[in-house]
Amino acid sequence: ESLKGLPGAKTASYTRIPLAGLCNQYQRFVGMSFLATQEGYDEIIEESILWKDTYGTNEMIPHYMLWDVVHWNTFYPTIPRFASFDSKVHTDLVLSTSEVKYGEDTVFIKKGVRFNPNISVNIYEEATPRGLGRNPNQAINRFMQFE
Repeated sequence: ESLKGLPGAKTASYTRIPLAGLCNQYQRFVGMSFLATQEGYDEIIEESILWKDTYGTNEMIPHYMLWDVVHWNTFYPTIPRFASFDSKVHTDLVLSTSEVKYGEDTVFIKKGVRFNPNISVNIYEEATPRGLGRNPNQAINRFMQFE
């Protein structure tokens, strides 16, 4: 319930996957948050944020497994909140799911979203929701401006 999208919120879906080590991914994530704030977004689709386990399994890890997104949302409107994907609202996104196995007994369902490749609109200007991260290094550059 706490990740349900807010009515009338300006929502973005992050279009980039932060690769490299954890510190580099963290910097991109913080820069992405700054970028979303700068561009006036209220919400970011939580399933659009994936982290790479570069030196372990090499799998992409859902954002909610590393961050307490419910707690994060308590800081809204100072920073953009996270909202869950809703196919009725986020009509230009496609949800994909897969099982990821860690070790012998641990399995979780990984969910991710991407823009539907069949849409004919500019994802950064006309899609629902809008794309965030037009340029590959936009988030890290925004982070570096903060320092």
